[in-house]
Amino acid sequence: MDGSISTLSELLKKTNNPPSIFFGQVVSVGDDVCSVKIGDIEYADVKLRITDESLSDKLVLKPKVDSNVLVADLSGDKRALAILQVETVDELLLTKGTIGFKITDAGFCIEKDGFNLNTILSDFFDEVMKIIVVQGTSPNVPALTALKTQLNQILC
Repeated sequence: MDGSISTLSELLKKTNNPPSIFFGQVVSVGDDVCSVKIGDIEYADVKLRITDESLSDKLVLKPKVDSNVLVADLSGDKRALAILQVETVDELLLTKGTIGFKITDAGFCIEKDGFNLNTILSDFFDEVMKIIVVQGTSPNVPALTALKTQLNQILC
């Protein structure tokens, strides 16, 4: 069994009662936690994931503020709350080893070992636009500039 799932399984075995599940509304979102209002009470430090935050292979769905979420009470006394499902995703983060993938309203980012795909492609276009052909046809700089602009609108 996967380490994070087995950790969750062990946590659930320690409690006499299965976790309570609530609907809530997102008040604010941080890197690993968010604040959720359940009824009239606001709970801070609600985990965005039910498993260990330090794992290098993970999927995180960050909910939009004011959207609804499904929250599990892992402790039985609302000291350990975690998001199970989000209604509306503000940001999706996927990490697999040294590869990172992020989707937001601004576009999507792909990174590996500190290298960003948008930066690499942008640098490539810049270098191609510098090419001067003595005999034949030089690159169409306006067309390449337009393609670079389009890529910058998709990639971050």
